[in-house]
Amino acid sequence: MVMEAQLTLSEDCLRATIDIPGGYHLELQTLRQMVADEGIRFGLIPETLLEAAVVDDQDRQLTIARGKPAISHWRWRMRPEYVGELAVPVIKGQVIADKVHDETRDEQPGMTVTGNELPVNADEITDVQIDDTLDPKGDLLRAAKDGIFVTEHSYRWRVDDDPRGKPNKDPVLFIADDGLSSWVRLEAGQFIPTEVLQAKLKEKGIVFGLNPAGIQQATNGVQTAETVELAHGNAPENGKDGYLEYQLTSQIAYEMRSDGTVDFKAANPIQEVQEEQILAQIFPPTAGTLGMSVRGDLLDAKAGNEVNPQRYCGPGVYAVTIGKDIQIRSERDGVYNKLVNGKLQVRELLLIDGDVDMKTGHVETEFPIRITGDIKAGFTVKSSCDIQVDGSIEDARVSAQGNLQVKGGILPGQSRVKAHGDVHARFIEQREIKARSVLVISSLRHCTVYSTGEVVAQDIVGGQIVAAENINVVELGDEIEQATIVQAGVDPRSQAVFDKAVADKALIMPDMKRLQNAVLSAASNANTAAKKVSQLSGQSVAPKQLKRMAKEARDALSFSKERQAELENMQAQLIDIEAEIERYETAVSQSAKCTIQVSRVVHPNVEVRIGRHAKKHLQRGNGAAIFRLKEGLIVY
Repeated sequence: MVMEAQLTLSEDCLRATIDIPGGYHLELQTLRQMVADEGIRFGLIPETLLEAAVVDDQDRQLTIARGKPAISHWRWRMRPEYVGELAVPVIKGQVIADKVHDETRDEQPGMTVTGNELPVNADEITDVQIDDTLDPKGDLLRAAKDGIFVTEHSYRWRVDDDPRGKPNKDPVLFIADDGLSSWVRLEAGQFIPTEVLQAKLKEKGIVFGLNPAGIQQATNGVQTAETVELAHGNAPENGKDGYLEYQLTSQIAYEMRSDGTVDFKAANPIQEVQEEQILAQIFPPTAGTLGMSVRGDLLDAKAGNEVNPQRYCGPGVYAVTIGKDIQIRSERDGVYNKLVNGKLQVRELLLIDGDVDMKTGHVETEFPIRITGDIKAGFTVKSSCDIQVDGSIEDARVSAQGNLQVKGGILPGQSRVKAHGDVHARFIEQREIKARSVLVISSLRHCTVYSTGEVVAQDIVGGQIVAAENINVVELGDEIEQATIVQAGVDPRSQAVFDKAVADKALIMPDMKRLQNAVLSAASNANTAAKKVSQLSGQSVAPKQLKRMAKEARDALSFSKERQAELENMQAQLIDIEAEIERYETAVSQSAKCTIQVSRVVHPNVEVRIGRHAKKHLQRGNGAAIFRLKEGLIVY
C-alpha cells in the first residue's frame, strides 16, 4: 500500500528523516521526488531508501540523509566509562566529557544535507551537537538531569529519561540484628544507581555474601514496591549434642510370620550379662561450624551439650572413658535392666523356686525376679527390675519397673497387673493390664488394656484395648459377636494428663473471671483513695483524719497489688494447663499414622477407634483388613 509520508529536515540541516505509518511503504520513485523537492543533495543513505520501500507493521522514522558537521581544533573528550557504550545511566551533575584543544586534527568545513557548506568556528566545538539535557560549563560537560546518556551517530549527544524509573540517590540499607542479611526497600518505579549502591555497601561495610541477583534487581529497578535482599551471610551451625546408644534392647522381641500370625519364640527372657560387658556407649558432642555476617565478622557457634553418664548409671553399672567416647559397663555378672527414665542397672537374680504363696509371702525387691511356679491369688510381687514367671498369675497384684514375662497365662481377677516395660504372656483373661507393649501368644479375652506402645495378640475377644501405637491381631471378636472395642493412637498416660488439664481449665476459668473483676475494682478503689488524700492534703483537715485517710489509701493499694499478684499466678497456671492441652493435641495428630491390622477375620459387633474421636462400629464381619485414618474417617 502506498501513501504520502512526512519528510523532515533537522533545524541544523544535518539530518533528514521520513515518518512512515505501520503497514505502509514508499515507492522509490516517490521517495526520490520527495528528496528532490526538499533539495536534499548530500549524505543520502541508500540502505535506508531501500528499507522505506518495504512494508513494515510498525510505525517507522528513518534517517535517509546525514550531513557532515564542521570540525575545529576543539572537541569533547568523552570520559573512559562512556567510550564504546550506547547507553549509560547518569545522575544530574555527573561529568561526561572534558573540553580539549586538539592541534593534531585538521579543521574541516561541514556540509548540510541540502549541500550548503558549514564554516569552521575555531573557538567552538561543532562536531558534537548537544541539547539542554547536557550542561556545558567551562571545560566540563555534565548531565543536566538524571537519566541515560546516549550518543546518536557519534555526533548527537543527549540524556534521555531512564526507563528504569526514578533513581533513589540516598537509599537506606538495612542489616538484620544477627548480621546475616542486608536488604533495601524500593518503591514502585524506583531504582538505585550503580555507583550509589556501591558507595552505600562500602559505607555499611557489607562485604560478604553479596547477592548478584538482588544487586542487579536494585540497579535495574522494580515495577512494584519490593524489598530486595542485597547480601546474605552464613549462619553458624551449632554443634550436635552428644548422644547415647544402648547396646542391648529392653523390649521383648517377636516376629511376624508371612501369614500375619505372630511368632513369640524370639521373645527375650530375663537378659543376663557378664562383668565388664558394654551396655551403652556415649558419643561426644561436636563443636559446630562458625558463621560469617554480611560485614565479614565471624559468628560463633555453640558446641553441642555433653551427655552426663551418671544419669544412666544405676546399681551394678559404671562409666569409663575410652578416647573421646564413654562406655557404660556392667560391674558384675547379673541381670540387665533399663528403667523408664533410661537408667541402667545390673542386679543379681532373685530366684524363687516354686510358687509365691504362704511359704514366701509378698515379694517386694529391687532385684530381678524369676519365679519357677505360679503367683497365687491374694499375693503381691513387686520388682524394680524384670519379673519372669514360669507358671501363671492368679488374682495377684504384680508390678515390674522393667518387663513382665509370664510363660503361662494371666488368669481372671480384680488385682491389677502393671509393668513399665513390656508384658508378655501366653494368654490374658478378664484382667486390667497397664504396660508399654502387650504381647500375647494366644488370646486377650475380656480384658482392659492400657498400652503406651503396641498391642499384639492371636485374637482379641471382648473388653477394651487402648494403645498409643499400632494394634496387630489375627482374629478380632468372635462368632457369638461379643462386644469388643479396640483403640489405637491414644496414649493412656497422656490421655489422663489431658483429661485433668481440661478439668482444671474448666475450674480455673470462672475463678479467673471473678479475680479479674476484683482486680479492676481494687485498682479503682486504690486510685479513688489516693486522689482523695491528694485533695485533702491541700485543705484545712485535722492531722489525725488525714493520717487515717492516708493509711486507707495505702491499704487499698496493697490490697490491689495482692489481687494483681493472685491474678498473675492464676494466669501462669492457665498457660501451663493450655500447654498440656496443646501437647496432647499435637500427639493426637500423630495418631493418623497408627493402624489396627487384622490378618484373618473381623467379626461383627466390633468397634474400631483411631485417635480420640474417629470410630467405626462394624455390624457385619470382614476378612483381613488394615484400619487407618483418612481425612478424619476410618477406612479399611
